[in-house]
Amino acid sequence: MKKVMDNFWKGMLGLLLVAMFPSCLPEAIEDQPTIDNEVITLAASPTFEWATSRLVEVKIEGLTLPITISRRLTLKTGDGNIIYANSHPMTEDLTLSFSLPNHIEEVKMIYGTLEKIEEIKDQKVAFNYIVQMDNSDVD
Repeated sequence: MKKVMDNFWKGMLGLLLVAMFPSCLPEAIEDQPTIDNEVITLAASPTFEWATSRLVEVKIEGLTLPITISRRLTLKTGDGNIIYANSHPMTEDLTLSFSLPNHIEEVKMIYGTLEKIEEIKDQKVAFNYIVQMDNSDVD
């Protein structure tokens, strides 16, 4: 009986090895993916710019005042990211350059309670401290 059981297990082990043997063979040529060795050249328009950002110049024109007024000046992108924040006297001109993503189309200036938004045109933005007034308070 012992001999029969030994032969049975040897036979099972042999069947298992035979069943696993095909997985060790290399793939047939028709089953392998074909690799195209031809290189395709990418053609871009001569006016296409590969850069994802651009250099934007921000100019702030100061006012001539008999006293010095200094407040926190904050510049933000149109989507709300702060690109500059510092104390600045209102009497001084200021020119700054920033590398901004191409999708940014406007810059917001906050100076104390004064807020202005200007569009970027020809990679430049210009601000001043003059507040536009209307006649809504006049009866």
